[in-house]
Amino acid sequence: MRLFKTIYLSATISIASAIGTNAQEPSIEWTKYYQIESVTEGWDMIETSDGGYMLVGSYGVSNFRPTACLIKTNSNGDTLWTKSYGGNLADAWRSIKQTPEGGYIIAGYTTSFGAGEKDVYLVKTNSEGDTVWSRTFGGEADEEGRCVELTGDEGYIVAGWTSSFGEGGEDFYLIKIDLNGELIWERTYGTSSNERAWSVKRTPSGRYAILGWTEYLFYSDMYFILTDAHGNEIVTRTYGGSGDDEGRAALNVDYADYENFILCGKYHSEGIPQIYVSRITSLGYMMWERRFGAGMIGHSIAPTSDRGYIIGGYSIGSNPGAYIVKIRFDGNLLWDKNIPMSSESKIRAIRQTSDGGHAIAGYNSMKMILFKLAPDQTSDVETENDLPIYFAFSQNHPNPFNVFTKISYDIPFDSDISITIYNLHGQLIEILYEGHQNTGKYTITWNASEYPSGVYFARLEAGDRSENIKMVLLK
Repeated sequence: MRLFKTIYLSATISIASAIGTNAQEPSIEWTKYYQIESVTEGWDMIETSDGGYMLVGSYGVSNFRPTACLIKTNSNGDTLWTKSYGGNLADAWRSIKQTPEGGYIIAGYTTSFGAGEKDVYLVKTNSEGDTVWSRTFGGEADEEGRCVELTGDEGYIVAGWTSSFGEGGEDFYLIKIDLNGELIWERTYGTSSNERAWSVKRTPSGRYAILGWTEYLFYSDMYFILTDAHGNEIVTRTYGGSGDDEGRAALNVDYADYENFILCGKYHSEGIPQIYVSRITSLGYMMWERRFGAGMIGHSIAPTSDRGYIIGGYSIGSNPGAYIVKIRFDGNLLWDKNIPMSSESKIRAIRQTSDGGHAIAGYNSMKMILFKLAPDQTSDVETENDLPIYFAFSQNHPNPFNVFTKISYDIPFDSDISITIYNLHGQLIEILYEGHQNTGKYTITWNASEYPSGVYFARLEAGDRSENIKMVLLK
């Protein structure tokens, strides 16, 4: 058996820095501020089916006792109407989605209603913001809803945190409800320390990916959990270093015949904080990770039509402002944009708009803010020899073959890989390649001159993925 030999390996790789040279940061088309009372804070925003925007958050004379609110605008950010929700105590919205019939599902917290000091607050409205039904979830202590999503079965999923249930301290809190707001199931995840969920996404297979943070004695880590359709835990992973690292937003990526995820948040384990973005497999293994900015926190991430991602963040240093980052699907930078602001600002939501631009919402100078970026001028994100987005192990060519055959494969993330050859009895006869390879498209040639005619199998392993092809040698 020959385990190593001279091979012919070629790769076609597109260099991200070259691709990014023509990328230009977009201009700001308009900026709008909204103030219902002295403090009006924005937490989430969506573009609505009529081309306008819906913003959610809270308002009040201070942050001590806010009132939950919706602000509906037209496509230019001009206010069409506002609605308030809650009771006589503290209530606030954190997340909103538009429902298929044109209404809205909104999640946050309430101290005016419910069983405990603070409960998850969920309201379903019609298209005009009028309440269809409202629900609270929680126990005797504190709960908060941070993110709400549609589930594809006419129901909803809410992620947040609870200190009434779970393992102690604060724990991830996941709530599945039906179309009418009735509880189907609820789950908690965590340790005896503190965990808070900031984001939940439903995957195409019906599973749920939850991202937040877990707290230790002197530091915190990003905390990722993948569950099945019933909320049963499948994968648990932490990411970070020795500082205060937090996960704020997650996206699921429909990745060929299995799923992986984009994570976004704050990395603060090496001096000043930075925006953190990574891509992980369905089992939580790292595909790539990137950091951007100095003194910045990443709070929101959204997919873009060119297969990239747009990230909304903000400065926590002495120079307040928004920081917007556009990256390719492989995590490499296309452009970034600093938007200075006069006082403390927090960018909490970013979305690509129907015209190819981007809408960004949050809080600045005690007012809710919404600004619109023009479509960016990145014209060459996709090229013929672009980096692959899918894992592929192609059939060898020619097949059947006489002595030489070529095997092509695509690696969509930097990985340790191996390509091995087996005979019909399952015996390893040759290792064609074993080592680390960067993202790219590769072709390897197998010289089978020392083997008899017959059926052979090539196997590619990369991360948690493996593929086999059948090859026929005829001499």
